[in-house]
Amino acid sequence: MKLTHELKLIAIEQHLYLKGPVGAPWNPMPGDHYTIRRADLEVFLIASLDEHGTALVHNRTTDPEMRSAPMAIPGFGRDPFHGERVPVPGYIVDQALVQSAAPLREAPVSEVPKELL
Repeated sequence: MKLTHELKLIAIEQHLYLKGPVGAPWNPMPGDHYTIRRADLEVFLIASLDEHGTALVHNRTTDPEMRSAPMAIPGFGRDPFHGERVPVPGYIVDQALVQSAAPLREAPVSEVPKELL
């Protein structure tokens, strides 16, 4: 999965907008994706969340340098770091998957509209 800077900003914007002045919490569930509010493009998937609050999290980033082994995070959602997590809505995950599967290519000159030449 390739999260772009634009898609990450949309996820952060939506999270802050939906959070609103009341501060509606994000209740993480298995199957949810999230990113972190820092300057990277990592995306994580919550694979499972047990009754004790331990989450098994997978890094879904396509960049091999940023990938990590699945992590067990105790107290997920209640830990001090939780405020840095930003949920990534399904439609953004879908867009990131499409961008990963369809790499950009340069259009041959014959496909470029004449007014742009």
